[in-house]
Amino acid sequence: MLGMANQEERISYSVVAPARSHACSPCSVTEARSPPALCIISIQIQAHLDCLFPEMPTLPPELEREIFEVAIRDNLSDTALKLNLSLVARRVQYWIDLIQYEMVTITNRVEAHKFFDLVNWKSQDFFAHAVKATCITYYVPADEASRILSVCSNVQQLACWVPWEKSPDLPQLLSRLPLTHLSIEVGHFLNIPRSQSTWFLGLTHLDLIWWSSSPRTTSPNLGELPNLTHVSLSGAGRSEARSVCLNCASLQVLLILTIPRWETEEEYTFDARIVLAAGDFAEDGDVVEIWKHGVWGRPGSIWAYAEDILLERKQKPDCL
Repeated sequence: MLGMANQEERISYSVVAPARSHACSPCSVTEARSPPALCIISIQIQAHLDCLFPEMPTLPPELEREIFEVAIRDNLSDTALKLNLSLVARRVQYWIDLIQYEMVTITNRVEAHKFFDLVNWKSQDFFAHAVKATCITYYVPADEASRILSVCSNVQQLACWVPWEKSPDLPQLLSRLPLTHLSIEVGHFLNIPRSQSTWFLGLTHLDLIWWSSSPRTTSPNLGELPNLTHVSLSGAGRSEARSVCLNCASLQVLLILTIPRWETEEEYTFDARIVLAAGDFAEDGDVVEIWKHGVWGRPGSIWAYAEDILLERKQKPDCL
């Protein structure tokens, strides 16, 4: 992604999947309590009743966990609710943490160091179990990115926008992740050992980025990634675009980010799956938030943008 905006110094955690829809609202003093809130109150009452009447049946653990997860996912921005629920029981705190840290975004070195402090406080394998999506931006050096990924070792969706520099550890760590979605600087991508990678058959979405520090090279051969359906390339010419279209057997979308007015859509009419977008189209929004939309499968991501264009073409075949 081009047009990386300065990020405020914070560390952000959110969930990978969009919240499930439920007919409820956050409870307050002046309105009726939502079903999740009522269920949580019933659990607290149940705990007291267990002490008085130990023979009474309790909620199944799976149902109890589901109730709390629904309440948290439907009220992700309610810090007070999360704090109150975490006081119910230690196991509830653990369930909340698993949701809280499903996604980790680190936009600068200050946030990276805060994350390392948090790692020292949590159990050794917590982040390996919890984190499913990670975004590491341009302002984090490769050695710190390596340390982050050594902790978050089960990431499935990754944005690694770290500037190109040779790293002894980063390529190996990248090769071991169970990735399905990857947005990465091209030099780091080319350095990933192919023979050791665990995700080459599972990767479906690939966004390759060229920074000013990136090695001067043409687009890599992506034919060895047989299940790629979505590809995004920065500034790819006709020959690179044609190569991707020919070699990627499962390709559905090829998004090419261009410098405005350098290329026109007429140059790419040889394949209807190609979509052009100005390389700075993300400048009006937070690029990290745009990436998150892709993780959630929401409108506003680069993939949703390209798919909308393709859908419009199908509805109006003469618009290509």
